[in-house]
Amino acid sequence: MPLQLEKTENSLDLQELIQLILKEEVSEKNDFSFAINTSNNFHPIYEAIVSSFQSGDLSFNKTTFYSTEEFENVSWSNTNTAYQYLDKYFYSPLEIKDEQKIIPFLFNMAHNNEYDGRIANNKIDLAILELGPNGELGFLNSFEKLTDKSSIQNIKNYQMENIKSWITNPENQVPNSIFSIGMGGIFTSKKLVVYASGVDKLNVVKRILFSDRFDPNVPASVLQKHRNATLILDPQLSYLLGN
Repeated sequence: MPLQLEKTENSLDLQELIQLILKEEVSEKNDFSFAINTSNNFHPIYEAIVSSFQSGDLSFNKTTFYSTEEFENVSWSNTNTAYQYLDKYFYSPLEIKDEQKIIPFLFNMAHNNEYDGRIANNKIDLAILELGPNGELGFLNSFEKLTDKSSIQNIKNYQMENIKSWITNPENQVPNSIFSIGMGGIFTSKKLVVYASGVDKLNVVKRILFSDRFDPNVPASVLQKHRNATLILDPQLSYLLGN
């Protein structure tokens, strides 16, 4: 299936589109698996999903959720984590139980092996990821093979600004690296949705749409090769790309 492009005119467009995608995907399976980025730019997406749940349109009782990034060597109770941020705005409003959540890294490599093993045994049905200005997918900045497992990624400056919104003492607590889902988990997802917001994504969006060149330094270049991928543009990018 060729890459699908969806343009939005406002936040309501985005939310309705996300709700439609979830309704179509979740209704097809009882044991649904769902991966989503932690990002302060994803609040309209979180809100759309929570709204559908609270209205009774969606049920996640049998859904497994994959968090796609986490700092190294942190506990569940640590307030300066991707997990705690996602829990506040996503997991808790959806009433997701702990046993439904799969986190990429907590205390040691055993957790990482379990995370990648779960993905290998039960492919992700839907992944919703954020596009970075250089073609990053969430915190995955580059990869070597389409089968790459989760790994440590250096945090870029623009990602640092995102992270500062997660944590209570950003001046002292922001790390230089983060554990991210690997390309193997992303590329084998049955449906891949990538959200692009901000004019700084314009050049990479054009590259994704008008070039089929595969580049491991541009993770989003896999969109043209994925079997079922959708690229969603915010109103600014939609306007700049025109018809």
